[in-house]
Amino acid sequence: MRTGKRLVYIFLAAAAMLLSCVIVQAGSLGMPKEPIVIGVANPVRFDHDLHRSLEIPCGECHHDDKHNPRRDEEIYAITDGRELRCRNCHNQNFANTFLRRREDIFHTNCRPCHAVGVKGKRGPRKCNDCHFKNGGA
Repeated sequence: MRTGKRLVYIFLAAAAMLLSCVIVQAGSLGMPKEPIVIGVANPVRFDHDLHRSLEIPCGECHHDDKHNPRRDEEIYAITDGRELRCRNCHNQNFANTFLRRREDIFHTNCRPCHAVGVKGKRGPRKCNDCHFKNGGA
């Protein structure tokens, strides 16, 4: 009898966890399915699926105000994508003056990783490998 009750409780706990995940996902943005374009003057196409296929955690780019990586689940639960914008913190008031501009932020974060690589695959390293001319999306 004790084992039966324990199994019921385990089943109910698992069902509650599954339901909470479904509820969170229903109201969230989730990861963009198509590549996004970042910037205007020298835009860059960024493919979330490609980076996730290399098992790079979302928190590698998306962090909190103390620069601690955000957990994937936390990011997936966000319903307003504006909350993830770099300029929310990285703006004219940001303490590190070098990391106030979007291009400096991305070059600082992306270029070293592209040069070193992940799982034996290095990313593009030439400017035109990431940047494209306006209208050339």
